[in-house]
Amino acid sequence: MTAGCIASLEGQVGHVCVVDNSADDAENRSLRSHLEVLRTCPNGPSIEILTPDANLGFGGGVQLGMDRLQREGRYRALLVINNDAIAQEGMVGEMLRVFDEQGGRALVTPRPANGAMLSMLWYHRLFALVLMRPRFGAFPYFSGACLLVPTALGRDYLFDPDFFMYGEDVELSWWAGKAGMPLIVAKIACDHLGSASSRLGSLFYEYHVARGHILLGRKLARGPMGRLLLMAGRMLSLPLRASLRCLRHGSLVPWRALVLAWRCKPPAAPAT
Repeated sequence: MTAGCIASLEGQVGHVCVVDNSADDAENRSLRSHLEVLRTCPNGPSIEILTPDANLGFGGGVQLGMDRLQREGRYRALLVINNDAIAQEGMVGEMLRVFDEQGGRALVTPRPANGAMLSMLWYHRLFALVLMRPRFGAFPYFSGACLLVPTALGRDYLFDPDFFMYGEDVELSWWAGKAGMPLIVAKIACDHLGSASSRLGSLFYEYHVARGHILLGRKLARGPMGRLLLMAGRMLSLPLRASLRCLRHGSLVPWRALVLAWRCKPPAAPAT
């Protein structure tokens, strides 16, 4: 997947920084062997691989790559893209054009190639609901799967480091809205598989989704009373969500994950 993602960026970017978050020597050797083939492509980007000693989570891995590139001081925008995403031809150029129209201060995402998915979703602060259209009490947010972001963002990190995965894109969009930074959907598509690393329906996936909602109850609150209100809303909605998912999948994994999430006891990460 990583090799396919980078191959789709041929001729669109000059340099790619790959963060191998596996913390596994065998995985790293396999990754390097796949990427070695891409180094021979005449129009391909230069490829750099970063290998942290531990799995930093999605936000932490992204930040490691961004910090590395920002030290060079020659980029005005950075493309953050998941390894399970495929860029369509001309995607980066169109995203950059939209970015420049906003004076270089915006978050820009492509539209999904899959018509069943949406570029923009809405998050209900009180009941931790992901909605397909705007509703009272909800605000718009972008997925972090493919984003063009300013190098000079206005805060020390892109994704809040308290999130391991899931929820960090909601918090970023909330912060951007408060900072007056628009969220713009470019008229160009990107293919995104989704949940390729976390394995949809696994204990790991269910835990981090639930934990993300709980963290957002604290992050999106306005003052102590607001935090109590948002956490009370989650005490109603998250058990209901877990129960519905248990019925849908015929498994108690969602409830186990929710209990672990409230207790902040993460399960082990998937092997790959």
